Amino acid sequence: MVLSNKQNILFFIQVDYVLLMCLEHLIGKGMTHSFCYIYWGVIIILVDQLPRTLGELKQSIMRENNLVNQLIFKVGLTEQQISLMDNKIIIIAKHKRIPVLEIIESSSDSLAEIIDRLLIDKYKELLLRNLEEKLHFNVQLILKDYDSMKEISGTIIVLDKKIESYLAG
Repeated sequence: MVLSNKQNILFFIQVDYVLLMCLEHLIGKGMTHSFCYIYWGVIIILVDQLPRTLGELKQSIMRENNLVNQLIFKVGLTEQQISLMDNKIIIIAKHKRIPVLEIIESSSDSLAEIIDRLLIDKYKELLLRNLEEKLHFNVQLILKDYDSMKEISGTIIVLDKKIESYLAG
């Protein structure tokens, strides 16, 4: 069975010792099952595959970062660069400012700063959840700042161990 980099659905008719050994083998190779459901006697297991290379890992991080931005700001990033070193991930991203925040900023800088801080806190909360649930990172710290004039943000993510240890295989 060939597994892709995204999610796979495995269907099993009968649960037996061999099946359990196969699942154990998949999990040992970087597969993690995140969902198991029995429907009409058929077991359906949703399987996530962890990235195998640093390039795949960067792509996965960029995907999660863009997804979180879309959830909060309803618009994705226009550009992002990721650097990986030891146990740190550095993300530099360019994105448009939300028009309503531009209006608020022109009326009240202090109110715009408070709203920016709330949005950054929500971003960090959602990114933390996604990185822990989807990539199985053990995140120690997320730092983020945003320059509204240049529309560039910087994010530093500190993990509990070297990034390479999160690769499958």
